[in-house]
Amino acid sequence: MAPTVFPDKRTTAKRRILESRFWKLLAQYQQDGIPLVVQPSGDAVPEREHTSSTSTRAEVPPDLVPLYRSYLEELNERRREEDVPLLPPDLELSGGRRDDRGPINTTRQEDLPSGDAVLEIEETPTSTTGITGINKCQEMINMISKYTPRSLSVNASKRTCCIFKVPHTFVGNSYHLSVVSIRPYHRGMTQLMMIEEHKWRYLKSLLCRKQTKTFEDYLESIEPLEKDAREYYSEIIQLKSHEFIEMMVLDGCFMIEVFRKIKDPRQFEAGDPLLTVGWILPFLYTDFLLLENQIPFFILEKLFEISKMPSEESSLSLLAMQFFNEATALRRPDDFICRFHDLKGWHLLDLVRLSFVPEEEITQSSGTPTHIMHSISKLHGSGIKLNLAKAESFLVVKFKNGVIEMPRIRLDELMGSFLSNCVAFEQCHCDVSKHFTTYATFLECLVESAQDVGYLRHHNIMENNLGNDDEVACFINKMGKDVMIDSDSYLSKLFKNVDEYYRNSWNLQWATFKHKYFDTPWSFISALAAFVLLSLAIAQTFYTIYAYKNRNDGSPSLK
Repeated sequence: MAPTVFPDKRTTAKRRILESRFWKLLAQYQQDGIPLVVQPSGDAVPEREHTSSTSTRAEVPPDLVPLYRSYLEELNERRREEDVPLLPPDLELSGGRRDDRGPINTTRQEDLPSGDAVLEIEETPTSTTGITGINKCQEMINMISKYTPRSLSVNASKRTCCIFKVPHTFVGNSYHLSVVSIRPYHRGMTQLMMIEEHKWRYLKSLLCRKQTKTFEDYLESIEPLEKDAREYYSEIIQLKSHEFIEMMVLDGCFMIEVFRKIKDPRQFEAGDPLLTVGWILPFLYTDFLLLENQIPFFILEKLFEISKMPSEESSLSLLAMQFFNEATALRRPDDFICRFHDLKGWHLLDLVRLSFVPEEEITQSSGTPTHIMHSISKLHGSGIKLNLAKAESFLVVKFKNGVIEMPRIRLDELMGSFLSNCVAFEQCHCDVSKHFTTYATFLECLVESAQDVGYLRHHNIMENNLGNDDEVACFINKMGKDVMIDSDSYLSKLFKNVDEYYRNSWNLQWATFKHKYFDTPWSFISALAAFVLLSLAIAQTFYTIYAYKNRNDGSPSLK
């Protein structure tokens, strides 16, 4: 279906027909390479020769001229919102051929009615006369940055930019949405439309429960925050102001209502599939913690403040933490979760990430590259052991007297996705700690094969619900591959001490001796028997020498 110039639910049948003709005409002339010109007056332009090309300018049917002008006005409206120089009124919509000046691409491929058609806007000769190279470069920069989505835009370097498209270098399914899209990155995806109806249902339920606030009140409260919210995204959001604000309200209220209903299931309506269909809720846990599926936390806080009932005492942070604490992989004691009543994050993923970051950090620069550490099999060969430790966060890893102490981690689909997205967030954001990246690197060093995973399971350090040991080893190696961590990371001292212990020759020799003679009961019995025989031989030698010495010291002998 061809896109409309101005999406309008009240579009008449006549307008639909005109729009259909509009897009078909553009596609037809585009294939022929014939530019179509619209004058500022809105009159049709007669056919005339192109000044720098052999193609002609086709006359625009008078009844389609308003659609052309609406299309140009829409482009300029978007440029006003971004403070980008406006397009001149004397423009032509051109197709496949290019003249010496070259067309300026202003429309994304997915916005077009046909797969190969690309609409372009090209200035007429009178509008480009005298343009310098610098002005042309700046114009191209403005145009590309506005209409070409990028994960590495200028905004990505700002501290406020915290919602990123995951780079293609991060492989795996841990970054893909399952059931719900918290727009704008995945807005309108067909496979994610199943929850859209429930978003409006939950918003209706909220408006009915708190009738002192209307839908317009929610929109007006978010409107002043729109500019700051847009800066949270690394890509240019191709939405009009009212569309963006409505999206923030709809998605934000849906998430908050889900939190409230999970805390108090009595708020669920009878037969609500989000509660009765057992497989949906686990996917909501995962989707709400995807880097590409986030919404600015201050937007959620504003919506929570407006929708909060007088009897509601919980903060948004605590409500969200209680929601995620229902997931087995993320579960911690309730009294521990209550500590995060006032915790703030850039978004929900960052909020949960910060709840795992240890309060007491050791960030001493080691002088040794942090990534230098051997696998469990090799460490075990040098006498280094891994023991289970008690802690509320699996990030609290310690090393003392040849023993690495690690808290238990429950590795399943949710935890795997959470770890991967935290690593991606820390790699993309310029001003957050790299705890999860460091931990992922630490695991990647420890686990070289399925045998290493088995060692962690055997010592109850890892609870594996992700797959077999080979699959877990593959996942860990991918997660910690090609990531950058700071030289003064929170585990830098541990990396240094483990490496020094491993390189100590005495530790290696002693560990080899223990492994050879005390690793199994049979080897221990053999070593013990050898030790007894050696002791008896030494005793026999001693008494033989002692008796011989006594016979030659002048003592009387018996006859």
